[in-house]
Amino acid sequence: MRLHAAPIRWFSNDFRVTADGREICCLDFAALRTRGHFEVDGVRYDVTAEGIVPQRLKLERDGRMLAEAARDGVFTNAYTVRAEDRTLTLRGSLMRRPFDVSHGDLRIGAIRPVRFFGRSAIAEFTAPLPLHLQVFLLAVTLLVWRKRARAESSSG
Repeated sequence: MRLHAAPIRWFSNDFRVTADGREICCLDFAALRTRGHFEVDGVRYDVTAEGIVPQRLKLERDGRMLAEAARDGVFTNAYTVRAEDRTLTLRGSLMRRPFDVSHGDLRIGAIRPVRFFGRSAIAEFTAPLPLHLQVFLLAVTLLVWRKRARAESSSG
């Protein structure tokens, strides 16, 4: 499946997520520093962040944790994602924005920007993953990109 995420407005922190031209959900990150949410098929999912960088992001539904993305270290751009019975790796280079999604040694997806300087993203998965998990992986990537962009703009 191929997901496309695009900001709702020019300076918006909210993203519309579509697949094959049909809206899947809206990633509501309007006030996100530590939380956001989205709905898929009428079910609300909450994304919360812990730590400064953030070090850990959680996906919850009705107060029950469904997935967790934990940063592998301060100087790395890799996250270990535990979801149900799976352990995935979400890994990007420190210099480039694309992220690969792996299950063990098998690459099962990628999340990349549509344009070099844009905020829109495309997520493609070759293995079957629940839609809410695909959206969570996309959300983690968008949050990492946003955090990196803010850090670069404040240091420059």
